[in-house]
Amino acid sequence: MTTSTCNRRLIELYTNIESSLSHKEVKAIKLTLSDEELPKQEKANLDGAAEIFARLEEMGRIQANDLSLLRYLLTRINRKPLIDKYIKPFENDLAEERRKGKNVVPTKMEENCSTDKEEEFGKMLFDISKEICEDELISMKRLCGAVYRLIPKGDLEKMKQAHDVFQFLREDTKISSDNTELLERLLEQIHRSNLIYGSEPIHCERCGWAKLSLVDVAVE
Repeated sequence: MTTSTCNRRLIELYTNIESSLSHKEVKAIKLTLSDEELPKQEKANLDGAAEIFARLEEMGRIQANDLSLLRYLLTRINRKPLIDKYIKPFENDLAEERRKGKNVVPTKMEENCSTDKEEEFGKMLFDISKEICEDELISMKRLCGAVYRLIPKGDLEKMKQAHDVFQFLREDTKISSDNTELLERLLEQIHRSNLIYGSEPIHCERCGWAKLSLVDVAVE
């Protein structure tokens, strides 16, 4: 189940639930939601349950991998049977697709792992940058400019430390926790490959990525 397919399935889920609810029950859902969860003015402008659920999804309060708010709302209006009829089959299908290893929407844990990886990667880049001397920085800037044409000359002139170079490449998606090839090449070409171990991306035990780690070797 791809992301787009999953979105279609969510819309179908909302529509099926809506078809089983009365106008009074939709009103009860609005009353159950706090103004923080769904602003008062928006509640007034949303007519059906499907519209309410879709708006909550846009706000990140309902997700394919987290239908807890949807379950809560149905429970509060005394329509728990709809959970068994519609929500559980949706969740079972999603779990089955994931079990088969197909491209499904990331779980919360996987999303958190991705964030953790990037944070760890940023820390690692900062540590590496502290080990690079001025002459090595000049060489790296030349590689990124005249040699590989990765960074415009005007931007390079403003870069005072290696971390500025890494940050530009990172924002330009040239390097990331999942793509360290360019980083390794640059460090190798300025003769500082000792700063990096291996060629694997950042490791997260929950997701099974391998870690890129700084070698504890001082600058000579």
